[in-house]
Amino acid sequence: MIVATAMSTRRVIVATAMSTGVATVAARPEEGRQVGSTKVSDEMLQLVLANVAPCTLPSDAYGPVPMEWVSPRVPVWAWVSWPHRAAERVAGWATGWNDRVVAVAWETDRGERSTIVWRSAVSRRSAHPREIPGR
Repeated sequence: MIVATAMSTRRVIVATAMSTGVATVAARPEEGRQVGSTKVSDEMLQLVLANVAPCTLPSDAYGPVPMEWVSPRVPVWAWVSWPHRAAERVAGWATGWNDRVVAVAWETDRGERSTIVWRSAVSRRSAHPREIPGR
């Protein structure tokens, strides 16, 4: 478990990222005593939040049809949900699918991430680099 705190004038923000990838963010008034480390910076808080895993579907959602794993990967646009922020559309690759779900991987500045999303949250895209936002 990683706990990061950032002190502000009236509130203490506590962010917790557990090994399960679940994050909770809570705010409460200071009670006249220090809570957590005062050496943790806002940068550390951002690092913790940047490492929160995306939401993924449980294996029960896959249904009875087995996953078909593919190589080479297929370029896709996918809507990825997060436990601590709004869903975002990412340029990634489908690594496998069935009639209900798609396994999606994408690059971040901290390495490759992956998750399982509903099939309806994915559409094919051109693999051309200029179509990828930010490149």
